[in-house]
Amino acid sequence: MHFDLILCNPPFHQGFSVDGDLTDKFLRNAAKQLTENGLAYFNIETEVLRYVLNYHLDKPNLRANDGKCDPFGNFYFGTMSKTCESEAGSLFVFDKAGNVNELMSKRTISNGLAWNTNLSKFYYIDSISDSIAEYSFDGENLPVFKKNCVYNPEFRYFDGMTIDTEGMLWVAHCTLGKIVRWNPETGQALAEYLLPAPKCTSLTFGGKNMSTLFITTAREHMTEKEIEQFPLSGSIFKLETGTQGFKTHTYKPIRIDEKI
Repeated sequence: MHFDLILCNPPFHQGFSVDGDLTDKFLRNAAKQLTENGLAYFNIETEVLRYVLNYHLDKPNLRANDGKCDPFGNFYFGTMSKTCESEAGSLFVFDKAGNVNELMSKRTISNGLAWNTNLSKFYYIDSISDSIAEYSFDGENLPVFKKNCVYNPEFRYFDGMTIDTEGMLWVAHCTLGKIVRWNPETGQALAEYLLPAPKCTSLTFGGKNMSTLFITTAREHMTEKEIEQFPLSGSIFKLETGTQGFKTHTYKPIRIDEKI
């Protein structure tokens, strides 16, 4: 399987100065940023940052991790301990009305998020569990846990996740350097793709036909010897999959606060 290199160890560029490290962002009229310290509105003209949720105030050891919008326009994001303390984090949703609600507590490494094609199921990864959890979902009520739809002790370190139009889940298995396509109905691994970088972190579909898988990797906490062995660590790759995914959903607020 051939991977194309998009960016080799890209430098990090940020146009605005904010508290904490930028871990996820989405834009609609005014920019809203999920920083290391919390969820905030950010006015790109005045450069004023106003927190909607600042978990750093009482829990300075927390940081944000993975985040994604559902098909209805609500933004889900997880938190975790900077030292990976067990069950220190949570999964939150920032809804279209501007409210922040905690969906799940006692999360350790909140990670991949996906919704099935008919929007009846929500898939979620807490990396410490080495599995994919399936929840019932209707877009209005809180997701209800049903089962671990994927668990295989041979595949560990489930990280970022996306879904294709056939309902199959694509998962980045960090430290294994593998992308695996999973069938959530049977729990079967359908295909495996080995990257030239061991720490694959997340992935999403894109390209002209939405058939290209874009994959991020990391080099954080790698030794000099490991980086010498895997010099492309920290790069972004693309893979032509032969299947199609969905466009990334965006935040769709009922109203925009003009007084940011």
